[in-house]
Amino acid sequence: MAGATRTALAVLPPFICAPVTRSHSSIVARAERDMDAADHQIETLEGRAESGSAQQKSRLADQIAAFRACRRAVEERIAEMNAARGSDWKAAELEVGKASARLRLFVSKSRC
Repeated sequence: MAGATRTALAVLPPFICAPVTRSHSSIVARAERDMDAADHQIETLEGRAESGSAQQKSRLADQIAAFRACRRAVEERIAEMNAARGSDWKAAELEVGKASARLRLFVSKSRC
C-alpha cells in the first residue's frame, strides 16, 4: 500500500493467511479421487440391486448406505479442514487423511 502511514495500517484488521498450501491441495485432490471411486462403486451396487433378489437388494442397500456414510464423513472432514484456523488446521488435515484412507480401504475391499 504505497503512501499508507503506520497509523492507517494499524487501523486495518489483521491479515490472516489462509492455510491453503500444496499439502492442502494434494490432500483434497486425493480425497476427491477416493470419493469419485466410491461414487462409481455406489453406481455399480445400485445397478446390481436393480436386478437382484429381495435378499440381495437388502444386502446391497446396506452396502450402499455404508458407502454413502463413509463418503459423507470425508466431505465433512474436508469442510472442517477448510474452516480450521491456526494449529487446528494440521489436526483437521490429519482427519481428512484418515477418513479418506478408510473410504479407500472400503472401496478396495468391496471390489474383491
